[in-house]
Amino acid sequence: MNDISVLLYSRVSLNQDFPDYKLKQDDPATLIDTVPDLEGSEEGYLLEVFNALGESIGVVTVPKSAVSPLRLDGNFVSTLIGFGFIALQSE
Repeated sequence: MNDISVLLYSRVSLNQDFPDYKLKQDDPATLIDTVPDLEGSEEGYLLEVFNALGESIGVVTVPKSAVSPLRLDGNFVSTLIGFGFIALQSE
């Protein structure tokens, strides 16, 4: 289970695919609310997902363990453009 706390309205990334939502691992989103654990399984996060133009494409609920803080690594740089993201592959 993911024990990392993420602040509301933080930029986050998914750490797994969600085919039902057509979302893939590493897709960026914004955390907009938390969902309490009502069934004894796991707290959830309500995420707003944007396209590369910064347009909102939907709001989804995912388990807390499926979200990580947005990170930069050696091969991938994420740049915020308005409310959206553009991903640049390093050479």
